[in-house]
Amino acid sequence: MRDCKARKRDREYEMNVIPVNFSIEHKSMLGNVKMLMERDSGYVAIYPKFDKLITSLRTAVEKGEGVLDKEATPYDDVFDAFRLETRMYYFRSKDDDSRTHAYVYSI
Repeated sequence: MRDCKARKRDREYEMNVIPVNFSIEHKSMLGNVKMLMERDSGYVAIYPKFDKLITSLRTAVEKGEGVLDKEATPYDDVFDAFRLETRMYYFRSKDDDSRTHAYVYSI
């Protein structure tokens, strides 16, 4: 924001939007959230103020085969936003030296 103001440019021209197709990526995003929340007692800490997110994570229901049951999951839109936010975090081995994404190392 400061950079945009300093260069007198609208911030809309500096933002990148990457479309995500949920019909293709929903299973991998749900599996990713499960790994981040359950593996080794979890890798995510959520501030208590975000009670809707906490509720949606605690009560999320999977239909099977990596499909979220939106009817049974309260605040499913908040859960979807969380899935999008954690999309770029995933597990990899320590031997992988790629630096294109943020990673969670598994021990």
